[in-house]
Amino acid sequence: NKWLKTKVNEWQVREMSRPTRRPMSHLNLPRDNKGRLIRSDVA
Repeated sequence: NKWLKTKVNEWQVREMSRPTRRPMSHLNLPRDNKGRLIRSDVA
């Protein structure tokens, strides 16, 4: 219904505008033996 659709749209907008990458956050990520970042979201 229309109410649910607006709720979903608001959630999607919030998710898209949410900063996924913050400055300096890469320093804490695990790295492999070549020094590259190990990221679970990379396929």
